[in-house]
Amino acid sequence: MPVIVVDALTQGEGRRGLTRDFIGAGPRMVAATLRACKLDAHICRGEDFLRSSRSMAPRFDACFVSGMTMDKPSVVAIARAWKRGSPGKPLVVGGPVSLEPASLLRYPEVDAIVQGEAEEILFNAFSTGGIPSPFPAEEPPAGFVTRASPPCLAPPAPGWPDLAWVERRVDPAIGCLESYGNAWAARVYIELLRGCSNQARARLGPGGERSCEGCGYCDAIGDLQVDLPNPCAAGIRPGCGFCSTAAGSGPIRSFSVPYVVGQVNRCIELGCRRIVLGGSDVLEFQRERLFKKGHTSPVMPPPPNHDSLNELVGQLLGIEAINRGEVQVLAENVKASLCDDEALSILARLPGMALSIGVETGSDEQLKQVGKPATTSTVKHAVQLLNKHGIRYHAYFIHSLPGQTSQTVQDGVGMMRWLEQHDVEKITLYRFKPLPGTAFEGCRVTRDMVDDAVPMIREAARINGERKARYIDAEVKVLVAEHDFRDRDAAVAYMLEGGPKVKLKNGRHLVNDKKVHVARITGVVSDKVIEGALVE
Repeated sequence: MPVIVVDALTQGEGRRGLTRDFIGAGPRMVAATLRACKLDAHICRGEDFLRSSRSMAPRFDACFVSGMTMDKPSVVAIARAWKRGSPGKPLVVGGPVSLEPASLLRYPEVDAIVQGEAEEILFNAFSTGGIPSPFPAEEPPAGFVTRASPPCLAPPAPGWPDLAWVERRVDPAIGCLESYGNAWAARVYIELLRGCSNQARARLGPGGERSCEGCGYCDAIGDLQVDLPNPCAAGIRPGCGFCSTAAGSGPIRSFSVPYVVGQVNRCIELGCRRIVLGGSDVLEFQRERLFKKGHTSPVMPPPPNHDSLNELVGQLLGIEAINRGEVQVLAENVKASLCDDEALSILARLPGMALSIGVETGSDEQLKQVGKPATTSTVKHAVQLLNKHGIRYHAYFIHSLPGQTSQTVQDGVGMMRWLEQHDVEKITLYRFKPLPGTAFEGCRVTRDMVDDAVPMIREAARINGERKARYIDAEVKVLVAEHDFRDRDAAVAYMLEGGPKVKLKNGRHLVNDKKVHVARITGVVSDKVIEGALVE
């Protein structure tokens, strides 16, 4: 039975901008699970499906769409295109966008939603037979949400899937990467772990008012390993108020070293050159083994699992292409609260290591209000360790968060300037968006909040522009990956070691040649794009 998985991640309202070099793991694992069910699963990007839906849709018997909350417009467009080409055939939506099923199920083209982690749900539903058409809305398989299965606003239930179960039954379908035309140059994400150890709660409610009842649970984090689960007396969902990871995926659960390294090897065999170790924090890798059963904490003790990190890095360095720097391995995120000298010295053994660190705000009070486990001093200590070990980093901030004041804005500007003095490569400043399944899901971002945050917005743009200027006259390794949509004679290249996109004049003929080139940087196009010329 042929089925298609449509990857709408980062597609937003229809077309990816500067995220075309991102290939997440979620859609690939959905396709892998369907293949484990003996279904003929294929994968394609959302743009490709929308462009060719008239000819593509009739070839398949069911469609699965994966997207984030921001991708809802694209998910709906894909669903409509599917139903036009394959009326009556099932369409199922999953990924973070599934945390608001009621709004999706208002569209008649969406038959069902899968919330949370999909592997076990899909396997249990389809491993003994094909996918029924039409989809059984009145009595859907366990784990599926339809219009007839209230409540439609419930977050995923506790009882998180065992990743050992996933490893035993689901081959990660690395071969699906061949369906992405730019996989050889893109950032290909390999999951290290799922979930988050931060089970603390935000102290503010959706309107910015204090909602914490002062039970002492969150204040105890750092002094003890907290129980799982530990319901909040005020009914606040766990994790940072702006992030759905802790509520949607539970506490940390790690994959095994062989499962991770096996995927990396297969990516390299397919020609992939940029691999990202994905998860809420690479320093959480197998750290759950150091806790007492049923406990967790986002701060030390315990420290990161140095033995497991050392084993992982050692096996990755055993791959010649990585050891020689021909394939770049990056880390997705780290928590400032888990950065210690030994863990970062282990990561630094990987050539060209770079990662992201969540700062969010420069205010200690606001960090506490939004549920972050770090303080500004924790962030600064982590950055000093990153610099000590030569690990490149970029920092995330969020403006217009609940609790924002003129003082927190100035604190944010001050933290950005401190990071500028301590070699931050880039500052990514997001506008806060309330996500379903979070403490702040009912928040409203006003125009005044955005206007008040203008000093942070301007400071981030200034710093990023000046960081880009530092590349001028430098020679960097690049992969000529795509055409420039704004200049028909130019190409867009990705830096092998990560960094801003590089516009190459007269480079269009080299697009997708799957070679490493050297470019000399000649100028700055914007705070996100620089310009270069091929040295060859």
